[in-house]
Amino acid sequence: MPGGGTDPNLEELARRRARRRSVLDFITADLKRARAQFPASFKEDLDVHETAIRELEQGLDAAPPGAECAAPLLDSVEAGGDHLNTLKVAQQHFKVIHAAFACDRTRVVTFMWATGASRLALSPLGTNNLHSTSHENNRSVLSQAERWFSEHTAAFIADLAAGTDIGGGKLIESTLVWYINEVSQGHDHSFNDYPFLLFGGANVGLVNRGRVLDVSGQGKTSNDVWSSLAPQFGGSLTSFETEASGGVPGLFG
Repeated sequence: MPGGGTDPNLEELARRRARRRSVLDFITADLKRARAQFPASFKEDLDVHETAIRELEQGLDAAPPGAECAAPLLDSVEAGGDHLNTLKVAQQHFKVIHAAFACDRTRVVTFMWATGASRLALSPLGTNNLHSTSHENNRSVLSQAERWFSEHTAAFIADLAAGTDIGGGKLIESTLVWYINEVSQGHDHSFNDYPFLLFGGANVGLVNRGRVLDVSGQGKTSNDVWSSLAPQFGGSLTSFETEASGGVPGLFG
């Protein structure tokens, strides 16, 4: 809190924490709908996922004070709305992710700007329904929308580059950000010539950064990216349910 750990500040922090419920309360309706759609065999997985999120929240709330490892102060936000409200919601998620990494509470996070087939409105950029615009194949508007998402994702990556890891060094050095759209182009749901962006540091195998690796026409798939990525984290992936060819030479290093 601004002003340090004075009694009035600590009292105000306690009041804020008391008012702030779990992030799971923010998506109660979504969880209820998901539970109704999940096969019975998968409901235990959903329970485990919910429990893990709540344990992460509690861990952050109990994190020791410090320049980096501290529970983030979050603003009140509501779901839905246009791109400006989507940005507000995203920025709260980014605060939690940064704190979770800095406190070493978790090292794996999946973040989505919006649902698949999103109807998000970015009116200043020329679309009131991003999904419809993708099927219209309006490249000019879609490019502006992608630029908007990318610029605000870049701000989060810059935050990781500036943030200190719990063991020293910068957070980005031990973080791999795989930035991706759900398809290569929306109007025909194509996965051909699918662009991926990887951000990170030497500790995750990205020693030579600022490169473009073109493997179009070589039959490579996202499974091959996973095969190349796994050894950077001490694992291996050798078999998939869908097509794979064993890795992407030169992707890391």
